[in-house]
Amino acid sequence: MLTFLACLFIAGVTAVYTPIYDAASDALPVEENGRGVGILDLMMNTSASIGVGVYSSLMASDTMGKGGLFGVGSGVEAQTSNMFWIMCAVSVLSMIVLFVFRKSFTAKRNV
Repeated sequence: MLTFLACLFIAGVTAVYTPIYDAASDALPVEENGRGVGILDLMMNTSASIGVGVYSSLMASDTMGKGGLFGVGSGVEAQTSNMFWIMCAVSVLSMIVLFVFRKSFTAKRNV
């Protein structure tokens, strides 16, 4: 399951990279594209490390293992279950933000 989810994460990052690159390129003047793409690459490469740090600290927290959602008992199972639910909630929130601002990205490209 973890291998499948890791593959799914990498596929999601790959699928999202091109639209983000296009949005950054369209939002900046031509002479600033190199700088914008550099900052974008820095952001994309460091965000995964920050995410691992945040999720690791949550996973090490004792409160995450006290009880799981939807009938999962306490302990490591609860920690893992809670982390997957948090990751799911963040993913759903990201998709909502993408769909809300999607027209904004395509409107700038068509100009």
